[in-house]
Amino acid sequence: MAVIAPFFLKSRDKCDLIAFLREVAAAAPALPFYHCHIPALTGLKIRAKELLDGIQEQIPTFGGVKFSDTDLLDFGQCVYQYRQRQFAFLFGVDEQLLSALVMGTTGAVGSTYNYLGQKTNQMLEAYERKDLSSALAHQFCIQRFINFVVKLGI
Repeated sequence: MAVIAPFFLKSRDKCDLIAFLREVAAAAPALPFYHCHIPALTGLKIRAKELLDGIQEQIPTFGGVKFSDTDLLDFGQCVYQYRQRQFAFLFGVDEQLLSALVMGTTGAVGSTYNYLGQKTNQMLEAYERKDLSSALAHQFCIQRFINFVVKLGI
């Protein structure tokens, strides 16, 4: 189960957010629980790394984070500090996916893969072959497309 923090009745701090997440996770105790970290949408300024500190004690079924923020420092610290706990770190900023791969993301959930799937797969394949030059060329192509869409206001 994956849950995004409410963006209408915002949590005031980490304790409020964890209380909300704990209540949702308790409704399906047999399922792994994932937090969708999307501060641009929720307006919550709580870093994912801060949220992860002690989360398994609060939510025993916690499985990981879908990280949809451009703060690669926060993302890198999450991976560095918590990968040994077998948390999944799914990345959701398509235009930065290559950076997240290098940092150790365990997967990606993006919004452009429906229409940029082939280009994304080419980037992933190049990365797996350790052909970083080609992977970077594909990432730049993806970025150009996303930039075009952003300029159109879509």
